[in-house]
Amino acid sequence: MRPENRAVSTVVDVALALLLVTASIATMVVFLGEDDQPTETRNPDELAQTLSATTITAEYSLESLENSDQFEDEEYYEYSRRNHGTAVELVADATVRSVTFDTPGDRTPLNEGSEPYVEAVEAGVNERVTGTNENAHVVALWRPYNRSDIQGRIEAGPTPPGDADVSTTTIRVDSGMDRLTDARIERAYDRGGKRAVATLVAETIVDGQFPPTATQLAIEKRGFQGSLARYRYKRMRNILQSYPETSSFKYSTGPYGAPVYERDVADAAQANEEVVDELEEIVLEELDDKYFDEMDTVTGQTLADAIQTGHVVVVVRTW
Repeated sequence: MRPENRAVSTVVDVALALLLVTASIATMVVFLGEDDQPTETRNPDELAQTLSATTITAEYSLESLENSDQFEDEEYYEYSRRNHGTAVELVADATVRSVTFDTPGDRTPLNEGSEPYVEAVEAGVNERVTGTNENAHVVALWRPYNRSDIQGRIEAGPTPPGDADVSTTTIRVDSGMDRLTDARIERAYDRGGKRAVATLVAETIVDGQFPPTATQLAIEKRGFQGSLARYRYKRMRNILQSYPETSSFKYSTGPYGAPVYERDVADAAQANEEVVDELEEIVLEELDDKYFDEMDTVTGQTLADAIQTGHVVVVVRTW
């Protein structure tokens, strides 16, 4: 079993933040702070500061999970959810939750139906941060490494006109995933080459999306959190099966034939290891395509410079 050394998100409790599939029928954003007014500044640094200081709460429902055949629905489930934090924290959280995989023929979200939560956060930023003069745009992007097709992205505010005089500032926000240091990446590359780096990246993604301790507690139980965690493992299986490299993927089973994520077996560490083994192949293929096939020389430092699992990049533009 690998050490659990990933960063912990400060947005919400980790058992909810990275285990929630944000699907909803109704979504509402509540803005806190009676004296706060929408920001009307053309200074991107000031707007970035406002993102960090303004507090919003997103309230939403997960009720549309009932429409999925793979979700274990019970009538007593409480689907209402709320997230609270600064605007920049919720932007980062929503960006990670919106992660999609560039599966053949389409982009497939891991957290199916995350759009309502993302839309709630975008609406909050539009209402409380970008202001009413339509002169600001915020875009947030999470990728495990530069140029990756595995990514989460959200944005708020209008796109600047083509002839606008645009000012830009960039901030980096904790993603809730492990921040891989340059030394760790270079050491992996020196010892095991690009495959070792692909393994490291895959481990980080899986531990971030399926936190081992929280996920283990969830899949051992009945009720909403257990159903939600098992549902996400099924989503991950479907994504992996859609790639040519991992099309035959299946979870191992326990004594009674139940997959390892089911309550009767409940082995999150084993399920995560199996996902890592497959996701590693997808990451390796992408590293080959994006780096090794295009560059004359790729070093451990090249990959260290590219890998950015630990943060969400938020770009603020004003004009």
